[in-house]
Amino acid sequence: MLPDFLREYVDLTESALQDYIAREPETPVLTEGLRYALGLDSSESVHRGKRLRGALCLLVAEGLGATRDLALPYALSVEILHQFLLVHDDLEDGDRTRRNRPAVWARYGFAHGINIGDFLAAKTYSVLLTSSGNGLCNAKILQLLGLLNNTMLVLGRGQASDLAGENRREMRLSDCESIAIMKTGQCWISALLGGAIIADGSDTIRQSLVSYANATGLAYQIVDDSLDLTPGKGRTQIGSDIREGKRTWLAVATAEQCNHEERKRLYDVLDLPRDETSDKDVNWLIDLYQKYNIIELAAQRTEDLVEQAVDSIAALPQPLRERLTEIARSMAQRKS
Repeated sequence: MLPDFLREYVDLTESALQDYIAREPETPVLTEGLRYALGLDSSESVHRGKRLRGALCLLVAEGLGATRDLALPYALSVEILHQFLLVHDDLEDGDRTRRNRPAVWARYGFAHGINIGDFLAAKTYSVLLTSSGNGLCNAKILQLLGLLNNTMLVLGRGQASDLAGENRREMRLSDCESIAIMKTGQCWISALLGGAIIADGSDTIRQSLVSYANATGLAYQIVDDSLDLTPGKGRTQIGSDIREGKRTWLAVATAEQCNHEERKRLYDVLDLPRDETSDKDVNWLIDLYQKYNIIELAAQRTEDLVEQAVDSIAALPQPLRERLTEIARSMAQRKS
């Protein structure tokens, strides 16, 4: 559940996104696919996602003294970037369901799925490049483009490390957390730091936000890994990460604690092809998590990261500091 004060930023991001995509020339499959990927074809909020990254950009920019209008183009950029990543993640993972309905590639086919994702990636930049009339000076646009570009580079490295780890049996928890920071943490950095750049935030403020983003990004990913064991991720089956063979925080933490025979079977289950991974295999691994109290350990690690995030923003002005603190703490309790 998002804090109430975020709702107006979420609604503003949603409205601006609708207006932006409505101006897109009609192209067979592509335009429909864009609306579908962004959830703009549906009146159900579950199909749209949280619009959290765009909202965070607006929150930080306004909290540091900039106007919402000034920050809105970049807020759309980070929100479109997030949706692009989800489209390609589903392609790479073979996930057929996203937000309680078919994933983009499952709806439109593999080739169209790639093209829709690529087009969203281009839109990430184009929405910002056309924003000079909004009041952003060219120097700031260039800074923000550099931030987006660095985000894409870090995400690419993180995804490469994640994919390369699919068949690894020696991955450590520190490796797992490093990948999460490069992926989820970097997306948060892109949103929060962008808001600070727009508002001329000091170097101290920017570094505080980077530290906050890394801690909350990792916490968010650990919670996401845990939610995969529930219906909360909007998928038709629980344990999708297990079926995909992902080296999640839960799996790696368990591998570091269980005995040799259990570790071997754990990785044998993860390394099965998705369509050969049975419900029995998934349930066995979930039982192993429970045997070693891994879900409880994940919750404790999340709480520690949240407190680390809160400490990192002690020098931020009010009410921004209080609001970011509430976001970090509520995130640890999320159910979807």
